[in-house]
Amino acid sequence: METEFIRPDSPLDGSAHSGESNGEAKKARQPTMAGPAEGANIVDILGAKEIEKLSAAVISDFDADVKSRSGRMKKCKEFTELYAGLLKPKAFPWRNCANVNLNVLSYTSLQVHARLFDMIWPDNGKIIYSAPSTVDDFQRAAITEKFANSYIRNKMPEMAQGLDDTLAQLVIYGSAFRRTYWDSYEGRVRSDWIPIEDFVVAHEFRSQDPSMRDVPRYTMVYHPTLWELKMHADRGVYSNVKGIEAEQPETPTSEMRDAVKKIDGTDPASDGSEQDKPRMVLEQHRVWMLPNRPGVHPAFDGKPHYVAITLDKQSRRVLRVVLREETDPDDLKRYVKERAESGYDEYLIKRQAYEETIVAAQQQAIQGGNALLPEAPIEVLEPVKPRQRQISFFTHYRAFPSEGFYGLGFGDFIGPLNRAANTLLNQHIDGVSVRNARPGFISRQMRMQRGSVNVAPGELVEVDAPAAAIRDGIVWLDPPLNDPTTMPLVNLLISMADKFAGSSDIMSGATSGANRTAKEIQILNAQLMKQISVLAKRVREALKHEFDKVWRLWGTFLPDEPEPTDIIDPLSGAPDRLPISRKMFVPDARIFPAADPRLRFEKVEETMQSAGVVMNTPMLAQNPAIVRAVVEEVLKAHGKEELIAMLGPPPGPPEPPTAKPHWEEEAAWLEDRDSPVHPDDDDTEHTQMHLAFLSSPRAQMMSKVGRDMAERHVRFHEAQALRKTATQMQQMGGPPGMPPGPPMGGMIGPPQVP
Repeated sequence: METEFIRPDSPLDGSAHSGESNGEAKKARQPTMAGPAEGANIVDILGAKEIEKLSAAVISDFDADVKSRSGRMKKCKEFTELYAGLLKPKAFPWRNCANVNLNVLSYTSLQVHARLFDMIWPDNGKIIYSAPSTVDDFQRAAITEKFANSYIRNKMPEMAQGLDDTLAQLVIYGSAFRRTYWDSYEGRVRSDWIPIEDFVVAHEFRSQDPSMRDVPRYTMVYHPTLWELKMHADRGVYSNVKGIEAEQPETPTSEMRDAVKKIDGTDPASDGSEQDKPRMVLEQHRVWMLPNRPGVHPAFDGKPHYVAITLDKQSRRVLRVVLREETDPDDLKRYVKERAESGYDEYLIKRQAYEETIVAAQQQAIQGGNALLPEAPIEVLEPVKPRQRQISFFTHYRAFPSEGFYGLGFGDFIGPLNRAANTLLNQHIDGVSVRNARPGFISRQMRMQRGSVNVAPGELVEVDAPAAAIRDGIVWLDPPLNDPTTMPLVNLLISMADKFAGSSDIMSGATSGANRTAKEIQILNAQLMKQISVLAKRVREALKHEFDKVWRLWGTFLPDEPEPTDIIDPLSGAPDRLPISRKMFVPDARIFPAADPRLRFEKVEETMQSAGVVMNTPMLAQNPAIVRAVVEEVLKAHGKEELIAMLGPPPGPPEPPTAKPHWEEEAAWLEDRDSPVHPDDDDTEHTQMHLAFLSSPRAQMMSKVGRDMAERHVRFHEAQALRKTATQMQQMGGPPGMPPGPPMGGMIGPPQVP
């Protein structure tokens, strides 16, 4: 949706707007260029009191949401430490005891993450498919698909790495978030990964929508430097940046952030100069009651609207406020249809003509003349205007469902098992260490040096006490043996983690001791990968939401008229040039990810089976379009999509069959090949000649299959002749129930064939 907004000729803080009337506000403002609502910053046309109220609400709600999700973030911090092997130092009475991490969570997460990324993001070829919406939509779909794949691979270079980070976060924490938006500074579409620490949602919200359209409020935290804020202000993206350096940035602290710093080995003292220190900027997406000043902005109607508010937390300055709503394209179709059916447009034309006539009559009356007043047109009410829908910029990826907002991940399932295994393993190591060290006691009555006596292997220590006194004065402790069930318990915990993640010997690349055939291994592998395949399907559904957002941005921010655009063909890698405009990215387009959650051998096996069915069925094998489709699927399954272009253009519709002489059809029956009845055939002639052939000596050489084809062919000719005669009689006005044509029994015998 395009919205024209008004910008004031006043300071950036908006102080000039407080207390002014609507009429004064109109005089103080001048219109600026129109553009998408999400790209128009309206903070400068808000009053100072409105901005102050907005700032207080954003910070207050953000702090409340942070507190609400603190329990979940504490769990995520523990999962992070387990994954990276970061354990707390042991304190009294366990100082100097074993502190080993078994890396159960790391192993299973890496196994699932690697397979998940391979399923979701193709190494080469297409990333997104664009299917035609109608029979006339093939060309648009093909052009937009080429453009979309080239754009994502070449103009969104951060997407592949960001999706990799997203999936890594997903499998551990259970939730991951991505932001898809138009970068006003760089002038392109971006889709970025967001650390879970920097996306704040109150834990009590429940949503099953990956686009979170049913969540009333959420906040993204990002950390630009002062230089970045000023550069964005120069491009008109932000306002109120002047003088913001007076407020020194705070160093954000949290348990999760502290754990990440320990893992990374970063030092807060090495952040650099004040200009380079990251600031804490909040971008909160919520519903807000806009002021009732229609003359300032069309959305200032005193009603709630979906908005996105960007705020610098240290200075509490509101940098940007944009509307995030647009006309619902589905409801717009309803509005256009009802407006045309109701005659509202015609009423407006008549109404305008009536008002012009009234004005002319009034002027004529002033001049002393008389004028006949026309009859006012019958009023037609305007249909209900199309509703506004919110624009969603974020996509929530969930691994496993839960009753709260955040999904469950392998950290929730395997984390407790990992901690239990660590405890048992460290106790086992401590027990072995104590037994190997052989602690003991020395009597004070012995005449020798005081304190502990350490003896190294092969070392002889000289003492004053006699040997007998040493034997009597030193007592060696004999610690009990370790519990024999300790290591089996550790193995049990590890096997339970393997079952949760499906990471067995086969998945890890190792071979088991069982003697299995290749087919059995494939079946077993498919069963083990089933839950990862289902997880990949969940990710694929969320990825479709993300691609829908990218598609919408192309349909909003690309040029209005077609422009030649250079692209790189996703299959061949060759450069190409296509006419691209935003009108091509229609809202009702059918787009979906090219990701296939099936295993490679499953895709190959299924497509090869389909190819075998097609090639072994004559009716299917004779259809070039079906054969072409099957060949393309086989090449895709083998990862050779670049070879599809070498097949040439897809075949057009099959040519209609041509009429054949009767003798050619009879020769085909001798070869057990069927021949369809053609509409242009002379049914009487063909029937007589075929009956003559069937009574000839040559027909005795036909097989049963050929004779069945011939007899069925004759019956079809009679049926076709019956329909033709009935149609002719109806056109001539004859009785519809009259049997057309003479019966077959009245025919003269077939001519003799020499």
